[in-house]
Amino acid sequence: MSYQDVQVDMATQRAERAGQRLDLTAKEQALLVLFLRHPGEVLSRTRIYEQVWDERYDGLSNTLEVHVKELRRKLESHGPRLIQTLRNRGYVLGENSR
Repeated sequence: MSYQDVQVDMATQRAERAGQRLDLTAKEQALLVLFLRHPGEVLSRTRIYEQVWDERYDGLSNTLEVHVKELRRKLESHGPRLIQTLRNRGYVLGENSR
């Protein structure tokens, strides 16, 4: 599974960007896989939270934001930003009209 220079080998669970291995936590890996399955699609915080954490999003927790921030940091250490925040809508992998 891939998008631009990001790849995840689902058999080995190995993630790379620009040929460099990414040391991701299980939740970061799950987030990345969800984004890779839906490039260009706006994913709401509720949808992400329910699919990655398998829990209902309460709107109060910043757990999702913390994990997205860390995933971005790791991805951006090897290239430009890929995960965009769309205010009051969610997140998107790649370009999306605001």
